[in-house]
Amino acid sequence: MNNKIKRSLAATLTALTLCAPLSMTTAFPNINVNTITASAAEGCTSQISGKYTGNVYYDYYEGVQLFFSKDSNGVVITGCQTRKCNTTIRIPKQIDGADVVAIADNAFRDQTNIFLVRCYGQNTVYGTTYHPGGSSYGPLIIKGGSSISKIGNRAFYGCTNLANILIGDKELNVGDYAFYECDKFTHIQFYNSSNNTIDPKYGNIGTRAFSRSGMTSFGDWSDVATCKTLGNGAFCGCKDLAYVNFKASSIGSDCFGNCTKLREAKIDSPSIGDNAFLYCTALENLTLTNTKSIGASAFRDCTSLKSTNMPESIESVGNYAFFGDSKLASKMIFENRKGAGPLTIGVSAFEYSGIPCVQLYAGDITVADYAFANCNNLRCRVRYGNVKTSPLSGF
Repeated sequence: MNNKIKRSLAATLTALTLCAPLSMTTAFPNINVNTITASAAEGCTSQISGKYTGNVYYDYYEGVQLFFSKDSNGVVITGCQTRKCNTTIRIPKQIDGADVVAIADNAFRDQTNIFLVRCYGQNTVYGTTYHPGGSSYGPLIIKGGSSISKIGNRAFYGCTNLANILIGDKELNVGDYAFYECDKFTHIQFYNSSNNTIDPKYGNIGTRAFSRSGMTSFGDWSDVATCKTLGNGAFCGCKDLAYVNFKASSIGSDCFGNCTKLREAKIDSPSIGDNAFLYCTALENLTLTNTKSIGASAFRDCTSLKSTNMPESIESVGNYAFFGDSKLASKMIFENRKGAGPLTIGVSAFEYSGIPCVQLYAGDITVADYAFANCNNLRCRVRYGNVKTSPLSGF
């Protein structure tokens, strides 16, 4: 067994668990959601999900009942009943005079009738108005915009016909497994109070939040998605994800693993987790900004990767980080400046990659075993300053 095969065993074992379901935690500890068993039928039968609280908002046009609760923060959608295929869920900005602020755990779980969710508070919806002497059904004028800032754990889990969601301009937190296996779900579109599109703005995105969904992008060539943390496996196994352009405080392990159509990634984040882009075999261009730490096997076996950069902020390139990226043709220039700490380049970090040149400048730099071994195109090696290299580093 040759060295490359030996050092591939760990990644092979890792691949067996990529995108697999993990334990599920609670995003809304103050909301006790007991899921009502939902119909899993793919037909047009009535389906009920989430928790019935005794409070119901009726949308007669769509044949939808939304269950909700109210507290000092506002209205939380806790469940619903649908009655027909290709249903649009229309969540107004307010119910009973209070802003709708969240969608609870399991609220729409396994609702295969749902096609579209509009929760950016369109100005006109239909409902019942009560007045002295009776009531009437007709258009209700509601202030535009949306106050929804939380989508709970498993909120849309298994909604296999859901295509997209139109949301407001609040910072949106997305719970664990919120859109897991929603394979037709392509995107969340953000709108301001005037119903004009705006850049995506997230808070924390949970474990496997969009895993195995049909998401096509996270940000795009002109829009930068912003978020706080990206949870483990958040986009893992999204087979149609083609482009990511985002800023995050951290990126969890397996976050974009096995996204086999991802072609370009622009990442502004100090921390990239282990296996974050493992087996993204179509990835060609990678741009890193403000990155300090690249985890183990983060870009391993990205066999189409041609170009990337090493930001001056870099302090750690993990074991096997770019292992096997045979088409990588960028120079690896490590200029450890701008207040960055000591730099470590891990075991086999660039082994079997196509890099043509390595330049190590200034600061405390340590290069581990096989870091640049078996790089057949490596012709240029430059070092300056306090650089420690293993005899087996290939440098």
